[in-house]
Amino acid sequence: MEPFVYDVNFAGAIGDGESDDTQAFKNAWNIVCSSHVPSGVFRVPYGQKFLVQPLTFNGECRPKNITFQIDGILIAPTDPSSWKCNDTNCNNWITFQHFDGLIIQGTGSLHGQGQKWWQMGCMHNKVGFAILDSKNVHISGLTSMDSRKWHISIERSSSVHASKLNIKAPKDSPNTDGIRIQHSTNITIASSIIKTGDDCIGIGDGSKYININRILCGPGHGISIGSLGENGRRETVEYVTVRRASFYSTENGVRIKTWQGRQTVKLRWNFHAVNQFHAKISA
Repeated sequence: MEPFVYDVNFAGAIGDGESDDTQAFKNAWNIVCSSHVPSGVFRVPYGQKFLVQPLTFNGECRPKNITFQIDGILIAPTDPSSWKCNDTNCNNWITFQHFDGLIIQGTGSLHGQGQKWWQMGCMHNKVGFAILDSKNVHISGLTSMDSRKWHISIERSSSVHASKLNIKAPKDSPNTDGIRIQHSTNITIASSIIKTGDDCIGIGDGSKYININRILCGPGHGISIGSLGENGRRETVEYVTVRRASFYSTENGVRIKTWQGRQTVKLRWNFHAVNQFHAKISA
């Protein structure tokens, strides 16, 4: 059976970069999620710009396999005062949660419009793009620009494969980690370019079997594990493998960050053929 394909324009999206298309995106998602087919496609067409407020896509749907085909440009509200959200995920701009079988792909881009937030010092926890409580997720081809805080956050998830991503923010932009991984297992980051003001990739507590391959990192702080052991907590990161990574104009290559004082930190990691590499432990 052919997948059910639904374009956001069918639900009334304008796509001029100025009109608020949030409700059209919600309507389109409700139609895809409730369709009586094994697989559905949520399509954002090429050549248009869509201004959207915070959105949550919940994968508890009738179709078991969902594809988000993002070929257009998504734009976040520019001013902090214009951020509108009544959702439980208001700290994220776009959230995907409770999926088992999700593809997010395309030639499109996500413009986080973080400049004014950085100037005002109010980025808070506004993550650009979050994968929560999901498994069997593939992300590829997208560009993420100028997120308020972390560009992509992967939390409490497993079997996530991200590749061919282009993530960028100015070198002086605060806390703009490219990809942040927390409490997640079997995560692969491959064939991507990450240029940010903070960690290219940050790996937090409860994460294991993290594979990083063919990454161009810089500017930024490099690849970081931690910070771990705050308030003496026992925190674990295991089986981190970095292969064929290149670092340019970064503060570090690969580093482990731990808190001062009494702590129990357990680490298992591997490095293979890392270019321009150095690691340091910060305590």
